Amino acid sequence: MDEKIFLVISNNSANNILAQLHTLQSVISIFIYSTNNYQCDIDFNRSSKKIKIFNDQNSLIEFTRIYVRHMSKGTTTFGIFNNDRQNFIRDLTHQSASFLWFHIFIDVLKELPQAGQAKQQMIDTCINYYQTNHIMLNKIKKIEDTYQSIDAIRWYTENSFIYNLLNKALRTEDVQLLYLF
Repeated sequence: MDEKIFLVISNNSANNILAQLHTLQSVISIFIYSTNNYQCDIDFNRSSKKIKIFNDQNSLIEFTRIYVRHMSKGTTTFGIFNNDRQNFIRDLTHQSASFLWFHIFIDVLKELPQAGQAKQQMIDTCINYYQTNHIMLNKIKKIEDTYQSIDAIRWYTENSFIYNLLNKALRTEDVQLLYLF
């Protein structure tokens, strides 16, 4: 099978892997996301790969969306490179591009401003989910009464109902539930 692969990588990992990727025939495009003014050491004109650098997340997302639509007529493999683990996180040939969109969605959610009613919507959802579990309802009431934004990390990482629901939403890629958290 003649697969075409494009990668989205950060500028932190770009210099380390760009030269190696030029020998791989299946990698046709490399999109580099940079939060600073990254300069690529590869000569774009001599490269057989399409290399594009994005300094703006919205531009990367929009270009990727258009590119995915354009390439969807063929067999394209998507991969996300994790520089910390030095490997590809997931091969999307068999799992569709929804993985990519889900992770972009998570990044967008993290950037959204907090609405005044967001906490109450989350509390109401938790109450509805645990409506027959009085122990959990008491814990929800405690959070409702004592929660301060400075404690958010503790509530999201402590083994609690919030932790359980958030992890369930992440595992199942439940966009509606994730939006509440």
